[in-house]
Amino acid sequence: MSDPKLLNLLAVVGTTRSGSTLLDMLLGDTPAVFSGGELRTIWERGYLRGQPCSCGEPIQRCEFWSEVMAKAFGSAGQPDPAPHQVAEWQRTTLRQRHTRRIARSATTDPDLAENPKLRDYRQTLLQLYQAIAAVSGRTWIVDSSKLGSDVALVGPVPALHTRVIHLTRDPRGVVYSWSRGPATSVSPWSVMESQGTGQSTLGWLRLNASAEVALRSFDRGRVSRLRYEDFAADPFVELSRLSTELGVPVNENRIANESVTLALNHLVGGNPVRFRREVTIRPDDQWVSAMPRSTKLLIGVATSPLLLKYGYSLSGPPSRARR
Repeated sequence: MSDPKLLNLLAVVGTTRSGSTLLDMLLGDTPAVFSGGELRTIWERGYLRGQPCSCGEPIQRCEFWSEVMAKAFGSAGQPDPAPHQVAEWQRTTLRQRHTRRIARSATTDPDLAENPKLRDYRQTLLQLYQAIAAVSGRTWIVDSSKLGSDVALVGPVPALHTRVIHLTRDPRGVVYSWSRGPATSVSPWSVMESQGTGQSTLGWLRLNASAEVALRSFDRGRVSRLRYEDFAADPFVELSRLSTELGVPVNENRIANESVTLALNHLVGGNPVRFRREVTIRPDDQWVSAMPRSTKLLIGVATSPLLLKYGYSLSGPPSRARR
Protein backbone atom coordinates (compact mmCIF):
# COMPACT_ATOMS: atom_id res chain seq x y z
CA MET A 1 0.00 0.00 0.00
CA SER A 2 1.07 3.58 -0.63
CA ASP A 3 1.88 6.12 2.07
CA PRO A 4 -1.51 7.51 3.19
CA LYS A 5 0.05 11.00 3.24
CA LEU A 6 0.60 10.84 -0.51
CA LEU A 7 -2.06 11.95 -2.95
CA ASN A 8 -3.41 9.00 -4.93
CA LEU A 9 -3.87 9.87 -8.59
CA LEU A 10 -5.60 7.39 -10.91
CA ALA A 11 -4.97 8.48 -14.50
CA VAL A 12 -6.87 7.03 -17.45
CA VAL A 13 -4.93 7.10 -20.72
CA GLY A 14 -5.61 5.73 -24.18
CA THR A 15 -8.52 5.59 -26.55
CA THR A 16 -11.32 8.11 -27.05
CA ARG A 17 -14.93 6.89 -27.45
CA SER A 18 -14.11 3.99 -25.16
CA GLY A 19 -16.24 4.62 -22.08
CA SER A 20 -13.62 6.57 -20.15
CA THR A 21 -16.19 9.04 -18.77
CA LEU A 22 -18.45 6.24 -17.56
CA LEU A 23 -15.44 4.43 -16.08
CA ASP A 24 -14.47 7.63 -14.29
CA MET A 25 -17.99 8.03 -12.88
CA LEU A 26 -18.21 4.42 -11.67
CA LEU A 27 -14.81 4.65 -10.00
CA GLY A 28 -16.07 7.75 -8.20
CA ASP A 29 -19.10 5.88 -6.85
CA THR A 30 -17.45 5.57 -3.44
CA PRO A 31 -16.66 8.14 -0.71
CA ALA A 32 -12.90 7.65 -1.15
CA VAL A 33 -12.68 8.56 -4.85
CA PHE A 34 -13.30 11.84 -6.67
CA SER A 35 -14.34 11.66 -10.35
CA GLY A 36 -12.55 14.52 -12.05
CA GLY A 37 -13.30 13.87 -15.70
CA GLU A 38 -10.86 15.33 -18.25
CA LEU A 39 -9.17 17.71 -15.84
CA ARG A 40 -6.73 19.16 -18.37
CA THR A 41 -9.73 20.78 -20.11
CA ILE A 42 -10.80 22.92 -17.15
CA TRP A 43 -8.76 25.92 -18.28
CA GLU A 44 -9.54 26.15 -22.00
CA ARG A 45 -12.97 24.54 -22.25
CA GLY A 46 -14.18 25.47 -18.78
CA TYR A 47 -12.85 28.99 -18.26
CA LEU A 48 -12.24 30.20 -21.81
CA ARG A 49 -15.19 28.53 -23.61
CA GLY A 50 -17.75 28.30 -20.82
CA GLN A 51 -18.22 24.51 -20.79
CA PRO A 52 -20.33 23.47 -17.79
CA CYS A 53 -19.47 21.15 -14.95
CA SER A 54 -21.42 17.89 -14.89
CA CYS A 55 -23.55 19.41 -12.12
CA GLY A 56 -24.96 21.71 -14.83
CA GLU A 57 -23.39 24.97 -13.68
CA PRO A 58 -20.69 26.77 -15.69
CA ILE A 59 -17.27 26.07 -14.21
CA GLN A 60 -16.92 29.71 -13.11
CA ARG A 61 -20.17 29.50 -11.10
CA CYS A 62 -19.92 25.94 -9.79
CA GLU A 63 -19.46 26.17 -6.02
CA PHE A 64 -17.15 23.17 -5.91
CA TRP A 65 -14.78 24.33 -8.65
CA SER A 66 -14.85 27.92 -7.40
CA GLU A 67 -13.62 26.70 -4.02
CA VAL A 68 -11.01 24.45 -5.63
CA MET A 69 -9.60 27.16 -7.88
CA ALA A 70 -9.54 29.70 -5.06
CA LYS A 71 -7.67 27.25 -2.82
CA ALA A 72 -5.25 26.21 -5.55
CA PHE A 73 -4.53 29.54 -7.21
CA GLY A 74 -5.86 32.28 -4.97
CA SER A 75 -8.90 33.23 -7.05
CA ALA A 76 -11.91 31.42 -8.48
CA GLY A 77 -12.59 34.01 -11.21
CA GLN A 78 -9.06 34.88 -12.35
CA PRO A 79 -6.76 32.09 -11.20
CA ASP A 80 -3.01 32.52 -11.44
CA PRO A 81 -1.66 31.28 -13.81
CA ALA A 82 -4.41 32.60 -16.05
CA PRO A 83 -6.44 30.05 -18.06
CA HIS A 84 -5.12 31.37 -21.38
CA GLN A 85 -1.55 30.85 -20.13
CA VAL A 86 -2.21 27.23 -19.14
CA ALA A 87 -3.96 26.59 -22.46
CA GLU A 88 -0.92 28.00 -24.27
CA TRP A 89 1.39 25.63 -22.37
CA GLN A 90 -0.82 22.71 -23.36
CA ARG A 91 -0.84 23.70 -27.04
CA THR A 92 2.91 24.31 -27.30
CA THR A 93 4.58 21.77 -24.99
CA LEU A 94 2.03 19.17 -23.85
CA ARG A 95 0.85 17.58 -27.11
CA GLN A 96 0.78 13.83 -27.74
CA ARG A 97 3.80 14.09 -30.01
CA HIS A 98 5.80 15.55 -27.13
CA THR A 99 5.32 12.52 -24.86
CA ARG A 100 8.74 10.93 -25.49
CA ARG A 101 10.57 14.20 -24.85
CA ILE A 102 8.49 14.91 -21.74
CA ALA A 103 9.14 11.44 -20.31
CA ARG A 104 12.87 11.85 -20.90
CA SER A 105 12.93 15.34 -19.34
CA ALA A 106 10.96 14.23 -16.28
CA THR A 107 13.49 11.43 -15.70
CA THR A 108 16.82 13.15 -16.49
CA ASP A 109 15.91 16.61 -15.19
CA PRO A 110 13.55 16.00 -12.22
CA ASP A 111 13.28 19.71 -11.39
CA LEU A 112 12.68 20.58 -15.06
CA ALA A 113 15.14 23.45 -14.73
CA GLU A 114 15.79 23.39 -18.48
CA ASN A 115 12.10 23.59 -19.41
CA PRO A 116 10.26 26.23 -17.38
CA LYS A 117 6.98 25.74 -19.27
CA LEU A 118 6.86 22.06 -18.33
CA ARG A 119 7.89 22.90 -14.77
CA ASP A 120 5.20 25.54 -14.37
CA TYR A 121 2.51 23.36 -15.94
CA ARG A 122 3.41 20.44 -13.70
CA GLN A 123 3.23 22.68 -10.64
CA THR A 124 -0.16 23.94 -11.80
CA LEU A 125 -1.46 20.37 -12.10
CA LEU A 126 -0.12 19.49 -8.65
CA GLN A 127 -1.82 22.51 -7.09
CA LEU A 128 -5.07 21.56 -8.80
CA TYR A 129 -4.90 17.94 -7.61
CA GLN A 130 -4.04 18.97 -4.06
CA ALA A 131 -6.89 21.48 -3.91
CA ILE A 132 -9.37 18.90 -5.25
CA ALA A 133 -8.32 16.48 -2.52
CA ALA A 134 -8.62 19.15 0.17
CA VAL A 135 -12.03 20.45 -0.91
CA SER A 136 -13.59 17.06 -1.72
CA GLY A 137 -12.11 15.22 1.26
CA ARG A 138 -11.31 12.26 -1.04
CA THR A 139 -8.05 10.31 -0.94
CA TRP A 140 -8.16 9.35 -4.62
CA ILE A 141 -8.56 11.55 -7.71
CA VAL A 142 -9.49 10.16 -11.13
CA ASP A 143 -8.20 12.14 -14.11
CA SER A 144 -9.49 10.72 -17.40
CA SER A 145 -7.78 13.24 -19.69
CA LYS A 146 -6.30 10.26 -21.62
CA LEU A 147 -3.10 11.94 -22.86
CA GLY A 148 0.16 10.12 -22.24
CA SER A 149 2.02 13.45 -22.19
CA ASP A 150 0.40 14.56 -18.92
CA VAL A 151 0.94 11.17 -17.28
CA ALA A 152 4.60 11.13 -18.34
CA LEU A 153 5.01 14.53 -16.72
CA VAL A 154 3.43 13.83 -13.32
CA GLY A 155 4.24 10.11 -13.00
CA PRO A 156 7.69 10.55 -11.40
CA VAL A 157 6.55 13.25 -8.93
CA PRO A 158 7.21 12.02 -5.35
CA ALA A 159 4.19 13.92 -3.96
CA LEU A 160 1.86 11.82 -6.11
CA HIS A 161 1.26 8.10 -6.01
CA THR A 162 0.20 7.76 -9.63
CA ARG A 163 -1.43 4.65 -11.01
CA VAL A 164 -2.64 4.30 -14.57
CA ILE A 165 -5.46 2.54 -16.40
CA HIS A 166 -4.68 2.11 -20.09
CA LEU A 167 -8.11 1.93 -21.68
CA THR A 168 -8.32 0.53 -25.21
CA ARG A 169 -11.08 -0.26 -27.69
CA ASP A 170 -11.13 -1.99 -31.06
CA PRO A 171 -10.22 0.83 -33.47
CA ARG A 172 -13.09 -0.12 -35.78
CA GLY A 173 -15.53 0.51 -32.95
CA VAL A 174 -13.85 3.85 -32.26
CA VAL A 175 -13.96 4.88 -35.92
CA TYR A 176 -17.61 3.89 -36.24
CA SER A 177 -18.49 5.84 -33.10
CA TRP A 178 -16.73 8.95 -34.46
CA SER A 179 -18.51 8.59 -37.81
CA ARG A 180 -21.98 9.06 -36.38
CA GLY A 181 -23.48 12.49 -36.98
CA PRO A 182 -24.29 14.65 -33.94
CA ALA A 183 -27.72 14.12 -32.44
CA THR A 184 -30.20 16.96 -31.95
CA SER A 185 -29.65 18.62 -28.60
CA VAL A 186 -30.61 21.76 -26.73
CA SER A 187 -27.01 22.22 -25.57
CA PRO A 188 -23.75 22.12 -27.57
CA TRP A 189 -22.11 20.42 -24.59
CA SER A 190 -24.39 17.39 -24.82
CA VAL A 191 -23.54 16.66 -28.48
CA MET A 192 -20.82 14.24 -29.57
CA GLU A 193 -18.72 15.47 -32.49
CA SER A 194 -18.05 13.41 -35.62
CA GLN A 195 -14.82 12.62 -37.49
CA GLY A 196 -13.86 10.94 -40.74
CA THR A 197 -12.35 7.47 -40.96
CA GLY A 198 -8.80 8.61 -41.59
CA GLN A 199 -8.77 11.21 -38.84
CA SER A 200 -10.22 8.92 -36.18
CA THR A 201 -7.95 6.02 -37.16
CA LEU A 202 -4.90 8.27 -36.87
CA GLY A 203 -6.22 9.59 -33.56
CA TRP A 204 -6.50 6.03 -32.21
CA LEU A 205 -2.91 5.32 -33.20
CA ARG A 206 -1.56 8.55 -31.72
CA LEU A 207 -3.37 8.23 -28.40
CA ASN A 208 -2.28 4.64 -27.82
CA ALA A 209 1.28 5.23 -29.04
CA SER A 210 1.52 8.16 -26.62
CA ALA A 211 0.18 5.97 -23.81
CA GLU A 212 2.72 3.23 -24.58
CA VAL A 213 5.60 5.72 -24.38
CA ALA A 214 4.35 7.17 -21.09
CA LEU A 215 3.85 3.76 -19.48
CA ARG A 216 7.47 2.72 -20.00
CA SER A 217 8.46 4.72 -16.92
CA PHE A 218 5.91 2.98 -14.66
CA ASP A 219 6.40 -0.22 -12.71
CA ARG A 220 4.04 -2.98 -13.81
CA GLY A 221 2.26 -2.87 -10.45
CA ARG A 222 1.15 0.70 -11.14
CA VAL A 223 -0.51 -0.01 -14.50
CA SER A 224 -3.61 -1.97 -15.49
CA ARG A 225 -4.85 -2.64 -19.01
CA LEU A 226 -8.58 -2.48 -19.64
CA ARG A 227 -10.41 -3.18 -22.89
CA TYR A 228 -13.69 -1.39 -23.49
CA GLU A 229 -15.28 -4.62 -24.69
CA ASP A 230 -14.54 -6.42 -21.41
CA PHE A 231 -15.61 -3.42 -19.34
CA ALA A 232 -18.93 -3.08 -21.19
CA ALA A 233 -19.66 -6.81 -20.93
CA ASP A 234 -18.89 -7.16 -17.19
CA PRO A 235 -18.26 -3.66 -15.80
CA PHE A 236 -18.15 -4.47 -12.13
CA VAL A 237 -16.09 -7.62 -12.58
CA GLU A 238 -13.54 -5.43 -14.33
CA LEU A 239 -13.80 -2.77 -11.61
CA SER A 240 -13.10 -5.42 -9.01
CA ARG A 241 -10.05 -6.50 -10.97
CA LEU A 242 -8.81 -2.93 -11.15
CA SER A 243 -9.34 -2.59 -7.41
CA THR A 244 -7.24 -5.68 -6.77
CA GLU A 245 -4.45 -4.68 -9.16
CA LEU A 246 -4.18 -0.99 -8.30
CA GLY A 247 -5.58 -0.78 -4.77
CA VAL A 248 -8.29 1.71 -5.71
CA PRO A 249 -11.50 1.28 -3.68
CA VAL A 250 -14.70 0.46 -5.59
CA ASN A 251 -18.33 0.14 -4.57
CA GLU A 252 -18.68 -3.61 -4.11
CA ASN A 253 -22.47 -3.32 -3.75
CA ARG A 254 -22.72 -2.54 -7.49
CA ILE A 255 -21.25 -5.83 -8.69
CA ALA A 256 -24.57 -7.42 -9.74
CA ASN A 257 -26.20 -4.32 -11.23
CA GLU A 258 -26.31 -3.24 -14.89
CA SER A 259 -28.19 0.03 -14.31
CA VAL A 260 -26.69 2.43 -11.81
CA THR A 261 -27.96 5.61 -10.17
CA LEU A 262 -25.03 7.89 -9.37
CA ALA A 263 -24.81 10.80 -6.97
CA LEU A 264 -24.26 14.35 -8.19
CA ASN A 265 -20.67 14.77 -9.31
CA HIS A 266 -18.38 17.46 -10.71
CA LEU A 267 -16.71 16.07 -13.81
CA VAL A 268 -14.91 18.41 -16.17
CA GLY A 269 -15.12 17.51 -19.86
CA GLY A 270 -15.77 14.09 -21.34
CA ASN A 271 -18.74 12.31 -22.87
CA PRO A 272 -22.21 13.90 -22.36
CA VAL A 273 -23.06 10.86 -20.22
CA ARG A 274 -21.49 12.91 -17.42
CA PHE A 275 -24.72 14.94 -17.21
CA ARG A 276 -26.77 11.85 -16.36
CA ARG A 277 -27.42 10.39 -12.95
CA GLU A 278 -29.01 7.16 -14.21
CA VAL A 279 -26.75 5.11 -16.49
CA THR A 280 -27.16 1.71 -18.12
CA ILE A 281 -24.04 -0.15 -19.16
CA ARG A 282 -24.15 -2.28 -22.28
CA PRO A 283 -21.75 -2.95 -25.17
CA ASP A 284 -21.86 -0.61 -28.17
CA ASP A 285 -20.94 -3.02 -30.96
CA GLN A 286 -23.06 -1.87 -33.90
CA TRP A 287 -19.93 -1.50 -35.97
CA VAL A 288 -19.61 -5.29 -36.20
CA SER A 289 -22.63 -5.53 -38.53
CA ALA A 290 -22.90 -1.95 -39.82
CA MET A 291 -19.34 -1.24 -40.98
CA PRO A 292 -18.39 -2.48 -44.48
CA ARG A 293 -15.99 -5.38 -44.46
CA SER A 294 -13.49 -3.50 -46.64
CA THR A 295 -13.42 -0.61 -44.14
CA LYS A 296 -12.89 -3.00 -41.25
CA LEU A 297 -9.97 -4.61 -43.05
CA LEU A 298 -8.41 -1.29 -43.99
CA ILE A 299 -8.56 0.00 -40.42
CA GLY A 300 -7.32 -3.35 -39.08
CA VAL A 301 -4.27 -3.33 -41.35
CA ALA A 302 -3.48 0.32 -40.59
CA THR A 303 -3.57 -0.28 -36.84
CA SER A 304 -2.35 -3.90 -36.82
CA PRO A 305 0.77 -3.59 -34.57
CA LEU A 306 -1.23 -2.20 -31.63
CA LEU A 307 -4.48 -3.92 -32.64
CA LEU A 308 -2.87 -7.33 -32.21
CA LYS A 309 -0.95 -6.27 -29.10
CA TYR A 310 -4.23 -5.44 -27.38
CA GLY A 311 -5.78 -8.80 -28.26
CA TYR A 312 -7.96 -7.82 -31.20
CA SER A 313 -8.11 -9.68 -34.52
CA LEU A 314 -7.92 -8.48 -38.11
CA SER A 315 -11.02 -10.39 -39.09
CA GLY A 316 -13.69 -9.75 -36.50
CA PRO A 317 -14.88 -8.66 -33.05
CA PRO A 318 -12.69 -9.45 -30.03
CA SER A 319 -13.09 -12.39 -27.75
CA ARG A 320 -13.12 -11.88 -24.00
CA ALA A 321 -9.69 -11.19 -22.59
CA ARG A 322 -7.87 -14.04 -20.93
CA ARG A 323 -6.76 -13.28 -17.40
